[in-house]
Amino acid sequence: MRVGKADALGDLIGAQPRFTQIFLGLLHTQVCQIFHERLAGLLLEDRGKIAAADAQMLQQVRQLEIAVGIVRADILHRHPAAAGGRGVVPLRLALQDVALQPLDGQPDLLQRVFRLRQELLFKTYPVSPVREEQSQTVGLPRVLEFWDSMPFWSTFFRALGYRVKFSHPSSRRQYESGLQYVASDTICFPAKLVHGHVLDLSKQGVDRIFLPYILHMPTENKGEKSPYVCPVIMGYSMVVRNFQSPGEHFSVGFETPVFHWFSKQDRKRQICRYAVEHCGATKRQAEAAYRQAETAILSFRHQLVEEGKRVIADTGKAGGFAVVLAGRPYHTDPLINHDLSGMFTRRGIPVLTVDSLPGLEKADLRRSRVEITNDFHARMLSGAMVTAEQPCLEYVQIVSFGCGHDAILSDEIIRLLGEGSGKPPLILKVDESEAAGSLGIRVQSFIETVQLRRSAQAEQAACRLPEPYAVKYRKEDRKLRTVLVPNISAPVSTL
Repeated sequence: MRVGKADALGDLIGAQPRFTQIFLGLLHTQVCQIFHERLAGLLLEDRGKIAAADAQMLQQVRQLEIAVGIVRADILHRHPAAAGGRGVVPLRLALQDVALQPLDGQPDLLQRVFRLRQELLFKTYPVSPVREEQSQTVGLPRVLEFWDSMPFWSTFFRALGYRVKFSHPSSRRQYESGLQYVASDTICFPAKLVHGHVLDLSKQGVDRIFLPYILHMPTENKGEKSPYVCPVIMGYSMVVRNFQSPGEHFSVGFETPVFHWFSKQDRKRQICRYAVEHCGATKRQAEAAYRQAETAILSFRHQLVEEGKRVIADTGKAGGFAVVLAGRPYHTDPLINHDLSGMFTRRGIPVLTVDSLPGLEKADLRRSRVEITNDFHARMLSGAMVTAEQPCLEYVQIVSFGCGHDAILSDEIIRLLGEGSGKPPLILKVDESEAAGSLGIRVQSFIETVQLRRSAQAEQAACRLPEPYAVKYRKEDRKLRTVLVPNISAPVSTL
């Protein structure tokens, strides 16, 4: 589709520059109104109809708005005194040269990173059992930290000879089935989901459900010490044990080993010890199973990053932009994120997960002002820095209601992107309520803002972030000043 009658319209606009401004303003407003009415109607009627909606129409409207924005910018900024024939040529070129063609990619292809992540997360990796087949089945729920480590644990237990079952994908019915066991309504939605998944596994007839306490994890970023874990991941196994009591109510074993992984060596030693003490494996068998599990998780991460590289390269060549949907690993659960990835891909925007970005472990987090206490925070901040450096990337952070840690993190992400590249991120808070309509409108508004920003001005080149603490307390200052301050953060504790 191209804008029709460009010559006649160009002549009219060239003769009447004041009319031009009024016409374009009204057209721009009308396009926005029609688009939002259609979008809201689709979303509020039935989410299933979104996928079947007229994608071509949505794409044409979106690109027509870009054309209008370009023409308006051309007239008001580059040719403010356009009159007579002087305004005809630039306007005609703008109308004719903005190609309003549909994107080559389909929603499924544009969402390939999210789909690949789920496939890799729950696939069966190659395994060579280290001992004879065991009679028990281990249940692994699709919750919390397992959204980052499932390939490791599923491979580890299969290598030890166990059958492995996953809980079914999250659903509204599954969530509601576990509500009676939720101890506090103020806990985040991902935590509330745990009870439904535990109940689901018990109905599948597994012999034991594995949900460990993980209190510390090895640092992911090479230059940052961030060993702590979200309190929910740390202790929600205890909540399940005390309020849902799987052993008492469902007659199923509930395994909750306690892990403190300050280093990779700690992780290997503690997991192998668990296999020896609780699974009856020998030390050699446990170490062999661990090696296979480690191979699986490294393969998962490598394939994900390689796909991320391809999407970034393809997007850069096409001259468009892709969106990084950043959050904690469990925010890639479609029920938790309300299918946000689909809201972008149905509008022709490719999406990436934050852990599919290359170079996260090398990001210089010393430029951050917040104290980074866990790997998931380090990952999101690193993702913001990578997004600032990549011209074709934009950033969206998903936050769960009730997460106090992410409130501080969001402000720092806004600062990093603003000072590093001038790209304002979209911050979306989600919970268990059905919010597809309002989320869809915010997504569309964000897309329009990005498109207008990119079409109306040159992108700000990524720049080095300023020193977060410009004023230093140096050794020679000790003779002049005495500072009394509580030891509350890493920058302060170094004093």
